[in-house]
Amino acid sequence: MRVPVLKGARPAPEIDLLLQACLASPDSARAAWYRWLASRELDDASWPEMRILAPLSGRLRSLDPNSTYRPRIDGLAKSHWTQTQVMLGETLPAIKALRKAGIECMLIKGAAGYAEGFGPTVRRLMGDVDILVRQEDGPRAASVLTGAGWEATNGDSALLLRQLAPLRASSNYRRGVYGEVDLHTQAFHFCRRDQELESALWRDSRSISFGGTDVRVPSAADSIVISLAHGVVGRDGDWAIDIGQRINAGAVDWDRTIELVERRALVPLALAGLNYLHTLGLGVPQEVLRRLAETPVAPGVWLKHYASIRPNRRKRRLLQRIADVLSSPLLPRAIYHRTFKSDNLIGVARDNLGVWYPRRWKRIPLAQGHTAASVGHCIEIESDPDTRVCGVSLRFPASRQSRRVFIEVVSGERVIHRLRGRLRSRAGKHQTMRFEIPLDDLPPGRRIITLLARPSGYVSSATPHAQAVANAAPAFQIADAWAA
Repeated sequence: MRVPVLKGARPAPEIDLLLQACLASPDSARAAWYRWLASRELDDASWPEMRILAPLSGRLRSLDPNSTYRPRIDGLAKSHWTQTQVMLGETLPAIKALRKAGIECMLIKGAAGYAEGFGPTVRRLMGDVDILVRQEDGPRAASVLTGAGWEATNGDSALLLRQLAPLRASSNYRRGVYGEVDLHTQAFHFCRRDQELESALWRDSRSISFGGTDVRVPSAADSIVISLAHGVVGRDGDWAIDIGQRINAGAVDWDRTIELVERRALVPLALAGLNYLHTLGLGVPQEVLRRLAETPVAPGVWLKHYASIRPNRRKRRLLQRIADVLSSPLLPRAIYHRTFKSDNLIGVARDNLGVWYPRRWKRIPLAQGHTAASVGHCIEIESDPDTRVCGVSLRFPASRQSRRVFIEVVSGERVIHRLRGRLRSRAGKHQTMRFEIPLDDLPPGRRIITLLARPSGYVSSATPHAQAVANAAPAFQIADAWAA
C-alpha cells in the first residue's frame, strides 16, 4: 500500500541553513548563510553545526569574503580537523589488530569517504571510525579489540561484549584520549533480511589502503544507502555532504541504488533524504524520486522509520514511541533485522527499594570478605533445584554526587543478569540497594555467581577528575543475601 512521505526527516533548522550554504547554488547558499548568521552566534554553535562549518569554511571565501567570522571559523575548522587526524592516528591500531587476526574490515559512512579521498577535500570531521565486520566474526573481533586494550564506551566488560557481539548491530570502543571505533556486525540498524544483498555488499566492495592497512569500502550505491539509513534519522548533517560528494563525482548507479533501497525496505528514509538533497539542488534525478514515491511500503515499515527519526531531540515523541510499539508485531524477525536494546537481550534488575516479592526466603551464609568494600564479590548458592531467585542487599559508601551504578552478574564464562541503580548524593553514611537475581538459566547443583561493578562510562587520561570519579566502578559490600 502507498503511505505518506516522512515529514520529520529533515535536519534541524540551523543545520538545514548550513547545509544550504554548503551545498546549494551560490545565491541560495549566500542567503542561507546570512540567515544563519542572523539567528545564531558562532560562540553558541553546537558540535553538529561545527561539523558543517568545517567543510563550509572553504566556500566562505566566495560567499562572504569580508565576513569577520572567517578567520575564526577557519581556525576552528583547522583545530577540529587536526583533532580528527589525531583520532585517526589513535584508531588505526584497532584496524591493524583486526586485520592481523585475519578479520576482514569494511569502512562505512564517513570513514569510507575519507579512505576514498572525499573527506580531506572538504575537511570532513569525524568523531569515530565505523568498521563493519562479518556477523560471524563479531565475537572474535570483540575479543581482538578488548585484548588490544580497547574498552567499551558504556563500561561493558569484555565478557559481555563478546556475548552480545552476535546480537548487537554495533558497539563503541575507545582507547587513549581520542581513539574511538564503532564496530558493526550489521550495516543497518533496521532493514529487510536479504542474504543475497549481504553477500553482494562484500562482493561489490573494493580494497583500498587506509593508513597503510588494506581495508574494504562499499560500492557507491551501497555507501549512499548506508548514509541515508544512518543519517536521515539523526541530528548531524554529515550524511548530506557525504552523499553530495558522491553525486557530484558522477559515479552513482541510480538503478542499483533504487533496487537496494526497495529490497532492504528503506524506501521512506531514502525518499525523504533524497528529496531533501534534491531541494538543495544536488543532482538527484526526478525519475528516482518518482520511482521511490510509487514503491509500495508496508505499514509496519513506515511506522518503524517514523519512530526512528530524531532530528531535533534525543528522545522520541510520544507518538513515535506508540508507532514503535505498533510496528513490532508487523515486522517478524524472520523477515526483518531489528536492533534490540541490550535490556531485551540480557535481563536487567533494578533497585526494588526494599519491596520484596513475597517468597519463602532463606538466608545465604556469606564469607567474611563480603563485609569489606570491593568492586567484586562471589556468592555460593546451595544445590537446591527449587532455588529460582537470589536476593541481595548491597551497601555502597556515601556519594558526593548522584551517579549511576552498573553491576554484571557472572556465572562461569557468561553474564546472566545485570543490576542497575542510582547513588543519591547526601544519602547519609551509606546507601543500600536491593535486587532480585533470577537463576532459572543456571544448571542445577552448586552454583557460584559473581557480582562485578562496572564503570558507567569510559575514562581516559584527559577525563576531568570529577567525571572520572563519577564514572569509576563503585566499591560495595554485600550486606545480606537470600535464596528462594
